[in-house]
Amino acid sequence: MKWGHVLKTEGNEALLCTCAEGCKCSLDPKDPTKCGCGNPVKRVNLKGTGIYFCNCGGACSCNTVSDSPGKCGCGMDLKKFD
Repeated sequence: MKWGHVLKTEGNEALLCTCAEGCKCSLDPKDPTKCGCGNPVKRVNLKGTGIYFCNCGGACSCNTVSDSPGKCGCGMDLKKFD
């Protein structure tokens, strides 16, 4: 599995930056198909993965993803797609 970090969640999809491990860039404000470092954004469907994630609808930028239930940084319950 290749390293990546979550840039944003949209519905049941996670938008990932696949740059070098440890990268902390964000979405390119001029091109939403790329991250700030210029690499293409990878979309991953979380449905059926057993992964929990914040689904606050883009109201915040918490982008929390977890392998177990809990609370997001914004206080919402993490949602699981089976």
